[in-house]
Amino acid sequence: MTTANAPLPLQAGTGLDLRPIAGPLGLILVFLGASMLLPALADHSESAKGADAFLGTAAVTVFVGVLMWLAGRSAEPIQKLDLRQAFLFTSGMW
Repeated sequence: MTTANAPLPLQAGTGLDLRPIAGPLGLILVFLGASMLLPALADHSESAKGADAFLGTAAVTVFVGVLMWLAGRSAEPIQKLDLRQAFLFTSGMW
């Protein structure tokens, strides 16, 4: 095998850091879950039976969002995202 085709050695600390992605995506999920309360309120005011579904999914969404936000916190501020993180963040937002 020539050196041009040799695989690159794995180095410690070269993995994808998910903290800069998890924090903002968690906050977006919290806001999405909170926005599900508006249709739940409208459904409840119409005495329909779908409010429980909105409340349940809102609770799960907010819970997962808070967990992601907590997992994404770090002591040092994130300066910028690298290319892989930016692609993953964009896919997660979509």
